[in-house]
Amino acid sequence: MLEAAPRMRDDGGGRIVNVASIGGLVAVPHLLSYSASKFALVGVSQGLRSELAKDDVVVTTVCPLLTWSAPRAAERIVLACRRGEGRVVLGFPAKVLATLDALMPDLMAQAMALTARLLPAPPANGSRASKTGAESESPLTRGPLLALNRRAEITGNERHN
Repeated sequence: MLEAAPRMRDDGGGRIVNVASIGGLVAVPHLLSYSASKFALVGVSQGLRSELAKDDVVVTTVCPLLTWSAPRAAERIVLACRRGEGRVVLGFPAKVLATLDALMPDLMAQAMALTARLLPAPPANGSRASKTGAESESPLTRGPLLALNRRAEITGNERHN
């Protein structure tokens, strides 16, 4: 993005799309390094959008939560680029989380604290042994909430047992 920006300025404008995550708008318990990197991407995208506006370079940040089909997500991202939108939050659950966090940060912090208590604890010995996705399954991950994720795994041949 930083390499492309000068060329876009010279060419009279352009579009930059950064795909972050809802984790760039709402801190996710047990994924703090991930959230920090996504917050950084959202922040640098927002700042660069302001800096490059005078050069007709539009920066759009995409923040999805759950998996959308690739064609549907691409269609929404292209529409955002055409409209010059600064941020696109994909999916109703992501929009709810982002809105609640913006309007009621203390309530969201309490909800995330409850979420953290409900998540499995890290191993007692402190090891961070990696596990496959299948080893991390639970009734929640097999439920309807993540049905699109499972479908995308199958479509993309991403299921690892």
